[in-house]
Amino acid sequence: MMQVTHRRFQRRIVEWPASCRTEYGDLPGRVLDYSWGGAFFKPTEADGVNTGDRLELSIESSTGGRLLEFAARVVWIGPSQTHGCNGFGLEFVPS
Repeated sequence: MMQVTHRRFQRRIVEWPASCRTEYGDLPGRVLDYSWGGAFFKPTEADGVNTGDRLELSIESSTGGRLLEFAARVVWIGPSQTHGCNGFGLEFVPS
């Protein structure tokens, strides 16, 4: 697993199926990196999220069983140099 440096918490590069539940509906996509403090989410369709929005991030297990769920806040939206795609940065927050 590759690491992303220069952050408060080290990020781990992954590719996990996930979805974000927002006030506008569910956005399917993938988590491309994560840390203790947050994650980068690449939605299948890039619509319906604004900076500052609170949402629920659900990450599917690799075995298709259990879901991990996190309350999060959208910190930024746009291109990721690390991943070469658009998406949004999430900060985990108390639920």
